[in-house]
Amino acid sequence: MGRAKALMMEMQEFEWAYAPVSFKCPDEDCGKLSESEAYLPVVFENKIPDVDFPVELECSCCKAKYDARIEGDLDTLTITLLDYPDTAVEFEDVITSDIEASWYDRDPYDLDPYEYDVPQSPAIIFNAAYEDILAFLASVVSNDGNHPLNRMIFIQCFSAFEAYLCDKLVQLVTSSDDRIKMYILGHKVLKTTKLPLEDLYRLKEKTANDILQMVVTKSIKETIFHDFPKVASLYKIFGLELFDTKDLMSDLVKAAKLRHHCVHRNGRDLEDNELSDFTHAYILEVITKMKNTADNLEAAIFDKDNPDYDF
Repeated sequence: MGRAKALMMEMQEFEWAYAPVSFKCPDEDCGKLSESEAYLPVVFENKIPDVDFPVELECSCCKAKYDARIEGDLDTLTITLLDYPDTAVEFEDVITSDIEASWYDRDPYDLDPYEYDVPQSPAIIFNAAYEDILAFLASVVSNDGNHPLNRMIFIQCFSAFEAYLCDKLVQLVTSSDDRIKMYILGHKVLKTTKLPLEDLYRLKEKTANDILQMVVTKSIKETIFHDFPKVASLYKIFGLELFDTKDLMSDLVKAAKLRHHCVHRNGRDLEDNELSDFTHAYILEVITKMKNTADNLEAAIFDKDNPDYDF
C-alpha cells in the first residue's frame, strides 16, 4: 500500500475541521501576520488525538506555501513549520470545543447535538447585551487601552454579536422548507455532507424534513461566527448583505484579530507587544458597528418577509 493511501486511511480515524491558523510569515520579504485556515483534527472534551500528519500552510499575505506538521501527544496539539521550527503557529480553540463529539464518544446525559432551541427574538437578547455593555463601559473608571476589564468588555462584544448572528441564521434558515433547500444548495460543504449510520439510527423516528432541519442547524452551530467574511457569505445565500460596506467588514475583521490577541495572548501581539487599542472609545465604536449591523439585518429580513408591508 502506498504512503498516500496509508495516510488517508490513518486520517479517517479522526474527525477534521477547518479552523483559523495564524503565524508570522518567515519570508524576509513579507514578515507579516498570516491569518488563514487549515484542516485540523478535532479535539473532543479536551482529549488530544494522538496524531502526526503533514499539512501545507499558506501565507495569507504573500501566498508563500510552507510544509508543516500537526502533532498531538495526548497533552498538546501543535503545528510546526518544518523549515522554520521556531516560528510560532497558533490556531483557534474552536476546534477543541465547538464541534460536537460523535454519539459513541458522548456522555449519555449531554444535550443532543441535533437539538437546538432558538430564542424567539435573537435581536432582543442582543439589544439587552448591548445595553449591558454600555453600562459596563460607563462603570469602568480606567480608560487604559490594555486594562483587563476593558479587554473583558471587548471580548463580551463578540460573544453577544456572534450569538446573535448564529441564532438569527438558524431562525432564518429553518423558517421554511424552501430556505432550508436554498441554504443546503448554497453551502459548498453542507450540500455534500454525509451522516454516520449511528446518527441516522438515532434519528430514525424523525421525518426527512426534521432531519434536514436538525443537520442544517448543527452545521450552523459549528460555524466560527467571528469569521465575518464567511458568515457574510452564508447570509448572502438569501440575498442579504450582512455588511453595508467593505470598510465596515474590514473594521470588524480587524477587531476580530484584536479579540484573538485578547483571548489567546492576554492582550499582546505575536511579538509580545502590549496592545493599547481597548479604550472606551474603541470598544464603543466596535459595539456600535455591531449594533448597526444587527439592526440593518433585522430590517432587511423584515423587508424580505413582508414585501407588501406599507409603513
